[in-house]
Amino acid sequence: MKLIQCRFSSGQRLPLLVQAGDATPLPILIPFIYVQLKLRHRAYNTAAAHLRAIQAFYAYAKSRDLDIDEAILACHFEAMLALLDGYAIWLQSGRHDDNLIARIGKAGTVLFQQISSRTRDQYLRLLKKYLSWCVTRYIPRARQNSATQADINVVFADVADVIERRFESHIINARPDRTRYRSLTDTQLQIVRTLIRPSAVENPFPERLQLRNWLMIELLLETGIRRGELLKLYSTDINR
Repeated sequence: MKLIQCRFSSGQRLPLLVQAGDATPLPILIPFIYVQLKLRHRAYNTAAAHLRAIQAFYAYAKSRDLDIDEAILACHFEAMLALLDGYAIWLQSGRHDDNLIARIGKAGTVLFQQISSRTRDQYLRLLKKYLSWCVTRYIPRARQNSATQADINVVFADVADVIERRFESHIINARPDRTRYRSLTDTQLQIVRTLIRPSAVENPFPERLQLRNWLMIELLLETGIRRGELLKLYSTDINR
């Protein structure tokens, strides 16, 4: 299994998890649907981060003889959650087997670098979102012919609660520290706008870039647009 980039004729990029091998790579079914329905309008790097977390869990489950797509379609979520203990250790140990007591001889080649607890928590959070989405999508579909709506709601609530509790017990920093950034003061904002104005004497940018950069700063200030969204715009998109 590998993560590839798919580019449409429109220029849009889409990350895909596909089967590894010599044949034409086919997308992994449920992660493909997840990207199309849940992450379609997210930035490319955001969607790719989700898929990297999903890819790691699929790889670990495969080493334990569990096909995650099959388990999801059969709504065997308990089987997947039973892997969390070993998966969390596997992630932070550089993705070595988590059930080895000792190694004899030279250490084997490290295929993956060890990750920080913060990155590990991020992988677990993204995996939790994926499994929660799968619950909302596939439990009603699997049980709609054999249970009443009330029964479906009870099962859904039970599984959703189990997922929440299992992941809470494995995520180290349940509330990650968030740096508080202060906004620009009115004086600082006035200085920025004075310097960035096209044709301003103290504008530090070449004349050919001054209009573009002024538009970028004003869009950031007026709309709160994200940097990734801003960088997808072209100067030709603006009616001068």
